Amino acid sequence: MLKMKSVSIFLLSIFLVFSTFAWSSSKNIAYASSSWKLVGNAGFSKKNIYTASLAIAPDGTPYVAYPESYTDKVTVMKFNKTLSSWELAGNAGLTGKTMHISLAIAPDGTPYVAYQDNQNGGKAMVMKLNGEQWEPVGAAGGISTGVASDLSLAIALDGTPYVAYLDGSGNYYVVTVKKFDGSNWKVFEKTGFNEGEYSFISLAIAPDGTPYVAYHDLGKDELESVMKFNGISWEYVGFTGFTGTSASLTSVKIARDGTPYFAFRDGGAGKAIVMKFTSAWEVVGNADFSASQVASLSLALAPGGTPYVSYIDMENGQKATVMKFNGANWETVGTEGFSEASADPLSLAIDANGIPYVAYSDEAKEYKATVMAFLPPTATAVTNVTLDKETMTLTAGGATGSLTATVYPSNATNQKVTWSSSNESVATVDATGVVTPKAAGTATITVTTEDGGKTATSEVTVQAEVIAVTSVVLDPSTLSLAAGGSAATVTATVYPSNATNKKITWSSSNESVATVDATGVVTPKAAGTATITVTTEDGGKTATSEVTVQAEVIAVTSVVLDPSTLSLAAGGSAATVTATVYPSNATNKKVTWSSSNESVATVDATGVVTPKAAGTATITVTTEDGGKTATSEVTVQAEVIAVTSVVLDPSTLSLAAGGSAATVTATVYPSNATNKKVTWSSSNESVATVDATGVVTPKAAGTATITVITEDGGKTATSLVTVKSASPSEIGEDRGGGGGSSTPAAAAANVVEIYVNGKVEHAGIATTTIVNDRSITTVAIDAKKLDDRLAAEGQHAVITIPVKTSSAVLIGELTGQMVKSMEQKQALVVIQTEQASYTLPAQQINIDAISGQLGKSMNLQDIKIRIEISKSTAETTQLLENSAAQGQFTIIAPTYNFTVTGVYGDKTIEVSKFNAYVERTIAIPAGVDPNRITTGVVVDKDGTVRHVPTVVSKIDGTYYAKMNSLTNSTYSVIWHPLAFTDVENHWAKNAVNDMGSRMVINGTGNGLFAPDQAITRAEFAAIMVRGLGIKKGDGTARFKDVKSSDWYSSVVQTAYAYNLISGFEDGTFRPNDSITREQAMAIIARAMRLTGLKDKFPSADTEKLLMSFADAKLVSDWAKSGIADCLQAGVVSGRNSGRLAPNDNISRAEVATIIQRFLQKSKLI
Repeated sequence: MLKMKSVSIFLLSIFLVFSTFAWSSSKNIAYASSSWKLVGNAGFSKKNIYTASLAIAPDGTPYVAYPESYTDKVTVMKFNKTLSSWELAGNAGLTGKTMHISLAIAPDGTPYVAYQDNQNGGKAMVMKLNGEQWEPVGAAGGISTGVASDLSLAIALDGTPYVAYLDGSGNYYVVTVKKFDGSNWKVFEKTGFNEGEYSFISLAIAPDGTPYVAYHDLGKDELESVMKFNGISWEYVGFTGFTGTSASLTSVKIARDGTPYFAFRDGGAGKAIVMKFTSAWEVVGNADFSASQVASLSLALAPGGTPYVSYIDMENGQKATVMKFNGANWETVGTEGFSEASADPLSLAIDANGIPYVAYSDEAKEYKATVMAFLPPTATAVTNVTLDKETMTLTAGGATGSLTATVYPSNATNQKVTWSSSNESVATVDATGVVTPKAAGTATITVTTEDGGKTATSEVTVQAEVIAVTSVVLDPSTLSLAAGGSAATVTATVYPSNATNKKITWSSSNESVATVDATGVVTPKAAGTATITVTTEDGGKTATSEVTVQAEVIAVTSVVLDPSTLSLAAGGSAATVTATVYPSNATNKKVTWSSSNESVATVDATGVVTPKAAGTATITVTTEDGGKTATSEVTVQAEVIAVTSVVLDPSTLSLAAGGSAATVTATVYPSNATNKKVTWSSSNESVATVDATGVVTPKAAGTATITVITEDGGKTATSLVTVKSASPSEIGEDRGGGGGSSTPAAAAANVVEIYVNGKVEHAGIATTTIVNDRSITTVAIDAKKLDDRLAAEGQHAVITIPVKTSSAVLIGELTGQMVKSMEQKQALVVIQTEQASYTLPAQQINIDAISGQLGKSMNLQDIKIRIEISKSTAETTQLLENSAAQGQFTIIAPTYNFTVTGVYGDKTIEVSKFNAYVERTIAIPAGVDPNRITTGVVVDKDGTVRHVPTVVSKIDGTYYAKMNSLTNSTYSVIWHPLAFTDVENHWAKNAVNDMGSRMVINGTGNGLFAPDQAITRAEFAAIMVRGLGIKKGDGTARFKDVKSSDWYSSVVQTAYAYNLISGFEDGTFRPNDSITREQAMAIIARAMRLTGLKDKFPSADTEKLLMSFADAKLVSDWAKSGIADCLQAGVVSGRNSGRLAPNDNISRAEVATIIQRFLQKSKLI
């Protein structure tokens, strides 16, 4: 039959387990000035309570759990610090009648409560607060088999809840410990526990997760025992009944270092005792340290490990008292019996700052709940702060100055201040107010209070370091003048050049001969000599100039130049023109020289004339005395560059008698030859004539040789013209008559001329087919003829396949072996129609990669490489027109698709990405204003467009858009003018509007650009990708702070894929940080490698390039080479005052300017 337990069990002070994990460093609390104060209102519960359990959350919020009245449900309250009042934690009344409550807070701040549910057979119940609702932890119907009493709840550092209780399901109350594994409550092995009666159960979890249980053993002379679970069974800590006397009100806690502490009421004296276990149990301080008998004893450990106990002082009206161990003795925290009246039962907790709290049933408030804390006095706020000096004057490099801050009121609680300087390059200030002068200028020193942010300032003026004068020099040191003649100036130079005081005075030793004014102007008075002396104000340094004044001045009457005419060659040798001043005994024969056109010829102070460029210039000499002049006419002839050869294109020509004329183009070499004039002739004008521009007109069937002769050197070249009696149709045009149409599988083959380095080769066979109502002309290249020609031409040959066709699709077809040969010879293939062209380096086709994808077993000769230019379909055109309407741009040229494929049998591999920029051109239709062309664009499959680097040039009277891209796609040309309203008067107006029109940069909305605003790293990456015309991809995430859902994810991944960015060492990209100038320059330098701009410049000395900038030392080591590359290429320059400003944020205007300049230097726009 179950034995009933003493009612004293129900008055047990449920201990706090929070102290087993709140181990942050304790703050220093001034106990001398602290006192016990109410937390909120006293007696805040609705009804009287008979027990309470107190816990403090990691954020410092106090929680208290209790049943209101003897039979009420469990209520948990928390203190709202903002409102300074208690409020419900979750819903009120968790369950039915309860007697035993234990509250604990998990490390993540989640409150847990364990209690005996008397409406469910007295079973143990554990619940936690999930948001605003309490929910069961484990089984909703209770976690014990039968009646559970003396519940003790604890939570391990990893957040795992544990509960201990007396299980009354058998003949005796047996100690039971359970652990929640996330799904179920698991019972610890009971081996080690004896059947019998126990009371005052107390549970704690060590830092390593070991559970400890303390209990009062009624079957062993009511002695106390502590046990721990060793992983297999329960074992005693020390020995059973180690207290040596009957005890009660047990409480166990585990310190940070794993040391168990145990508090209990001495059954003999009835006083408090605390013990700890090292190798054996020992008393902490003195035994029976409380002043009188105690009840409701509770133990807690402060974050620093100091043990505290709270208890009811039975001889002091049962009021609350808290004591702590100071390392030698137990001392009272505050005053003894600090509660207004009886405070039984009492629960103790300590927050992370080391402040003790107690909760109790307050007799003074009808036994309702009251919580008190031992708090420092109310702080006195700072109202003002002043500095002892409003101004201060120091000298750069000189002694420091000191400022003293006075905080008001003088009894302000927090008088801490911080110091700062508005300009640390001028003056710095340390934490004590000592000001150190650095360089000349002004700085504001500001002191700021930690409490309230009150400020005071002192204006500091730093004077330049005094640099003493070391010497002074006069120029000239001798001077010859004529009495009554012109004055002359003597110049004084003070050393060193940065001397602080350069003031000087002048004097003459004989003012009757010569005087000198304050600026060094010497005026001759009479014949004789005088010494002109200059004296520095600083140091009295002197220098002299000996002046001789001649008695009579012989005036200049004329000057003559020899020769009066001069003929030179640009880039050739210089020549000297001699000036003769008359009369020969003139007193002052000084002259000056000048050139009327220094771009043609320059002249130095001695009359040496240096030719610069073709043209004429007049060299003039002017006498100082009288301003007499003479001239010499200089003619600079252009450097003669001789003609070495001339080439005709095409070298053969087939025309039809009476048909259209054709043009033969003569190219004179070298391209900078001085005289490129040529004359034309026909060997048989009855067959074909040629005019002065190379236009050949067919007359009758036959052959004729067209010859061009250079005027310089008589170099010749010929083109063989064959005139046929009938005019053949153009390749690919309809050959049928009438109104019907036919769709043959293939048209008859036609021979097509190709050109290798301008030399004709009949190596192309063209066939035209109709597929899906679209004509397709394929030009297949004869492998042997091409190989023979390439062997003759050697490296870097250019193979041009020009085809006049009306077909919608033109395909140049090569074999894989041809491409391999071209690749080895670094050849270039050009597919050319009258409206578009495609220039492709053979290496970019990458025949090895294509072969690998098709299957390495086949012969390269069996792979067909098809290079295609095709007019876009009607569907694509319509999509583009829809985008134009929405994007407010105008389409000004037809849309073409450029593709490269490798074909083997039924397998096709598309080459869509290149390692270098590949060029294609689209002709601008006649009549289009060239000033209304913005850029070429890539047309994506959905009709949207994006910028592709584009240059517009004029060739033979036709404008072409030359586009360079790293990918194949569909291309067009648009007119898209933009003008942001807020850059109208900005220095970067042209660059901003150009980049905006090209769709490289975006505005901020409402027609604005915000040119001076900083730009983020993500925005800069997006601009780089758009500027380079790179297609965005969705590659694998490379940076842990860039999510796939972020707008910039694709541009960041693309920039990484093209090696434009690398991120930070911690694996982040920091996309929303403002980008600095050195970060931007480093990315630009990487892009220079992609565009080939880096290869155009020789290796340079990085340190020398940076040395010219005053702040070069601020450049990070990792950024130096990139910045040097940008400087060498002329992409970037310093900011004002010769600064690089590497760590400054780069502005949107600077980005627009730098990107434009980078693309221009790369010849991409």
